[in-house]
Amino acid sequence: MEDGMRLENSPSPTIDNISTLEATRLMRVYETLRADTEDIITNAYRKCFGTSIQVQFYTITPHKRGRKNLMG
Repeated sequence: MEDGMRLENSPSPTIDNISTLEATRLMRVYETLRADTEDIITNAYRKCFGTSIQVQFYTITPHKRGRKNLMG
């Protein structure tokens, strides 16, 4: 990698590494928020209507690894 891609006065970490670490952290925050929101909606529905439902923002398509079915 070129020296221009490294942070000033530091041989490591690179800008790419920092971007990846930040993206990983943000994805964890998103997944936690999504799970908490699903739980809140499920509990509110159960409290109001007396039955529970399964709340999902998306499902993983089983035959296509990692692809998300956003239409549910």
